[in-house]
This record gives sequence, structure tokens and C-alpha cells, in this order.
Amino acid sequence: MKFYSAIILFTFVSILIHAQQKEIDFAFANYHRYYADGQKVKDPVKEEAIVKFRQLFARQGYRSAQLNACSIAVVKAISELDEDGRFTDLISIEKKIYAENLWFEKFYSTENVVANFLVEAHNRIWKIALEIKKGKLSDNDPKYKAFLKAILHYGKMELGRSNSVPRFHASCFAIPTATVNTYFCLLKKMDDVESGKYKDEQLTAVCDMLKALSLQAWTQPLRKDETDKNVVQMDRFRNHVWWVGGNALAYRSLLPVAFMYKSIPMIDLLSDVCQKAISTTSQNTNTTSFWTEGFTADGAGWGHGRQSLVWGYPIDGTSNALAMLNMLKASPWEKKLSRENVDALMNFFRGSNWYYYKGFNLSGLDRTGMRYDVQPKPIRYMGMLNTLLSDWKDSFSASELSELKQLVR
Repeated sequence: MKFYSAIILFTFVSILIHAQQKEIDFAFANYHRYYADGQKVKDPVKEEAIVKFRQLFARQGYRSAQLNACSIAVVKAISELDEDGRFTDLISIEKKIYAENLWFEKFYSTENVVANFLVEAHNRIWKIALEIKKGKLSDNDPKYKAFLKAILHYGKMELGRSNSVPRFHASCFAIPTATVNTYFCLLKKMDDVESGKYKDEQLTAVCDMLKALSLQAWTQPLRKDETDKNVVQMDRFRNHVWWVGGNALAYRSLLPVAFMYKSIPMIDLLSDVCQKAISTTSQNTNTTSFWTEGFTADGAGWGHGRQSLVWGYPIDGTSNALAMLNMLKASPWEKKLSRENVDALMNFFRGSNWYYYKGFNLSGLDRTGMRYDVQPKPIRYMGMLNTLLSDWKDSFSASELSELKQLVR
């Protein structure tokens, strides 16, 4: 009986390892393909700009607020690293994942056990990378070696997850944000590896792993359609709830990954997507408008399809489109707001005011519309409005500017 049990266990483990390796191979094939594609397009002016943006991301990071979700301080994170690159306080969860075979669980069930575990691990790695960037952890420290092993260990676990079920939130938002920031914290080392100046097998593997993980901002979740064959195309950012509105531009670290890949095609595409996203849709134009959600022609907004989400995804998607366009100012990818962009923004400011009264949102018109709030709050679009008045004044007429300033008051 023990003999047969051992055979069954061996067979199960073999199948699991094979399944994980298949997904890892898929991720690395994507990485090599899109990295090579990015190097094929040559433009000296854009290439020079890419170097400067890479240095910018190395200096200031991207979406650093995500680290607030990390459960422990960096000193504790370093102390928890063992010589194999595992956080000792997370080993019990890792064992549970393997013991209960949680790799293939459905979206929003115990799949989140795996997702949350890996987000925590990669956020800790990002925190430690910041310490290395500050010079507080030297290359000769045994913990530095463990840190490199951690990137490979937890990276392999993430890339080995099944693509037979949607891998949302962690795989496309949080983990790529952590890994692209880790890469830029180590930019000098990454540049040396990529140029061939520094030949170190482990550091090369780390560089490859970080790029494979970060690309998930562009590839995950798989749409199971033609755009999976080429994610660097306009249709990737259209006609699917995961790839429009806030889910397209607000929570994915698309821009730093494009600069990580030194990919002119990726950056070209993003600048175009950001401009086209600042537009409207409606019942009559939903099949032809750029996005199937976002600002609506009546001045309200949709999210997750045609759901009334006036204060959520439409603002998040547009705000981040504006943020990326603002970051690309004074670069070869600079764009001016078009009249269509301005009209869409003005229409939303005018129309959405009908859903807000003296500090309170009207009930039933948003995901949180039935929540009881005692204290009045600023209208949800205020951040976007202030951004326009600060960074895009020259796009509006004098009368439009006067109207926007009146909204602030």
C-alpha cells in the first residue's frame, strides 16, 4: 500500500512540476520575444530619451505607496531571509500551497492564498532592493546573496502559476510593480549585465527573472483572444473589461516596464492609448468608441462594462492617462490634448456634478453609493481637476479655464 501511495505521490509531483515549467517557459518566451522586438526599432533621439527615463525611474521609483501594504519593516524582512532565499516566516504558507495544490484554484477562491503570499514576498524584495540602492546592504553581505536567490525563488513560483484560470490583481498589478521597481533599484547592475560588461550567472538570471515578471503588466490576465499573440497593439487596450478604463491604465505599471524593455514600440503605443482613452462612449457608440466604458456622453461614467461607476474607474483611467502623458512631456512622445480630449473632460465635469451635492454623492449611482457617510468629502474628480489646472492649462480656452477654476472654489 505504501508502495502504491509513493507512486501516486511521485506521479502527482511530476505532473505539477511539468505544469509549472510549462508556464515558466511561456513567460520567458514572451520576455525574450518582446525584449528582442523592442531592440529592433531604432531611433537615436528616442533611445537617448529612454536612457534618461530609466535613470528617472531609478531615482524616484514608481507607485511606491504599494509598499504600505507590506506587513513587516525592511530590517525584519532582511533578518527573515534564509540562505536559500526564503523568508522563514512565510515558509509555512509556502508548504500549505504545495500540500493543498493551490496553484490551480479558481479566481477569487483559495487562489488568493497564493496571490497574497507572492505579493508579500515581492514587496519585501522591493523593500530590500531600496536598502541596497541606499548602500545599506553590500554585495559581500550573505544577505545580499540570499536576496538574489529570493528573486529567483519567488519569481519562479509566480511564473509557474497556471494560466488556465485568470491571474488578476497580483499578477498584473502588484507583482510587476514590485519587480520593475526592484530592477530600477539595481539599475547600474542591470545595465552592466545587459551590456555584457558584467558577466555573472546569478545576476544575469536575476535580470532575466525581473523582466519576465514585470512583463505580466502587459500580458496578464490572458484574454484568450488574438491580442494574446501580440500584446503591443492598440486592440490589446480595447473591448475587454481587464484592458479598458482603470484596469488598463490606472493600476498596471505599463510605462516603467516599457522603459525597462527599452521598447520604442511599447512607449509609442502607450502614448497613443493614453490620448485616445480621454474620450466618451454611449449606448449608441459603444461598439465603435475607443473604450467600452469610461466617460459617457451624458457626463456620467461606466466601469466594468455598462455599470454606473461615475466616481471610480472613469476617473482612475483618465487620471492615469493624463499622468503618463504629463510624464512624457518634453520627450519625443509628447502629446497635446486634442479638442476631443478637452470636450470629453469638460462634459464629464459638467455632467457628474449632478451626482454630488454639498459634499455627498447621491445614493445608488456607484459601487459605494449606498454607504452612509457622515462627513462631507470633496468631489471625487478634484485630483484630476487640479492636475489639469496645474499641468494642462494651455489646452483649454479662457472661458473653459474660468469654469474649471470655479469648480475648485
